[in-house]
Amino acid sequence: MNEQGVIYVGSLGAYLAPSDVDAEKVAECVQNAYLRAKLDMLGTMIFSDMYEVGVTDPDGNEDEEISKRLAAMCERQKVRMWGALKAAWRDAFVWGCSIYNPVWERAGGEMVLAGLRRLPPESFTTAPMGTSVTYSPLLPGITLGDDDEPQCWQVQEIGQQPVELKNVVLIKDPDDPSLAGTSSIVPIVPLISMLDYCWNAQMQKVNRVGAPILFIRVTNPTDDDITYAQTVLRSWGKNTGFQLRPNMEVVELNLTDSEAALETIRQLEGMIDDYLRPSSFLQQSEAPTLGGNAAADLDMFQAFVQAERSWVEDAFESILQKYLEFNRFEGYTVSIRVAVKKSAPGALELQQAQLGYQSRALSVNEVRAKLGEAEITDEEAATIAAQWGSSAPAEASPFAPFGFKEHRPTEEELSLEKRLQRLYTRYGKDIIGALGEDDQHGP
Repeated sequence: MNEQGVIYVGSLGAYLAPSDVDAEKVAECVQNAYLRAKLDMLGTMIFSDMYEVGVTDPDGNEDEEISKRLAAMCERQKVRMWGALKAAWRDAFVWGCSIYNPVWERAGGEMVLAGLRRLPPESFTTAPMGTSVTYSPLLPGITLGDDDEPQCWQVQEIGQQPVELKNVVLIKDPDDPSLAGTSSIVPIVPLISMLDYCWNAQMQKVNRVGAPILFIRVTNPTDDDITYAQTVLRSWGKNTGFQLRPNMEVVELNLTDSEAALETIRQLEGMIDDYLRPSSFLQQSEAPTLGGNAAADLDMFQAFVQAERSWVEDAFESILQKYLEFNRFEGYTVSIRVAVKKSAPGALELQQAQLGYQSRALSVNEVRAKLGEAEITDEEAATIAAQWGSSAPAEASPFAPFGFKEHRPTEEELSLEKRLQRLYTRYGKDIIGALGEDDQHGP
């Protein structure tokens, strides 16, 4: 059989194939500063604003009292739902899934969520004894039991066999068909390894600026001269200095320097950026935008954010739903929604709002939507129109979409303007000529 697949070969002779990427390599790559910064940025974009918890009764109406109780429960010191939402998404992005241990206790006559413990995914990297089939190359400790239900086996002490955990919740993207999810980091692990290697090479180059490679030429050497020269070279560094003997001379290699390492670093970072970029929402400034306008890019970015956010919300809703089940709130449902941070309208939206207002092609609420404002009722629109004095269309003005009226001159002002124009037509040249003569003669 012929060898198949892709490998990455470095100048050190080491290589990485996709099948060689294990949990240890993933854990090492996640510590890379560049990758951490990119994951932090992506997580901040997805979880840009605080979450809200709501409970609806069987009739579909919100129960404010239970909603407040659940919200307070989610902010307990050992629960911290906001941090759990973000950590679960990051675990799933890196490892394929996130594992949580919800702790329920009875307090004040009801069952409450007393703790929500995140279990590190890297502790599920060992399959139990007797396992013939594994379902995840990174997390073989997550497997199927005889009842075809997922089992989570955790290594709790180094060197010991994994222990099965019963009271855990496995959180992953439901669209992923694999049992333990699919890591989004694995395809770029070789790139991260190359990036680390290039930075190490660059730092070696920086060190050589302070302590360049050199030789010592010794004329008519004795054994003591050779030993001394070897000691100098062995201890040579940017913070050390030695006095050479009269028969010794320093010989430098004077190797030609290059920016190959930095250029390779830039290329690798660009490849990582392209992989982590949700389509074109992070387009480079010199690159063309999707569809030729910023609105299409923003729509695609928002669709990506909503898709990532929704499955995390659904997973934690199932945990909080247990509160309603334990306390016999039949027919009640819980919802978690991460608020969408409102962004300022762009130039295109402002132009559309202005033209829509001037031409009356858009309704009041459609114009407000372009400006990033919420819908209002007809009564509220009438109140706003009354405050500005009139809702008649205004002439083209940069302030028209915001309700400011253009200044309309009165009949008296128009009459005075016409008189001044007639006087300028009749006497303007004489006045300008007289002013010019005054300038020539001086004061």
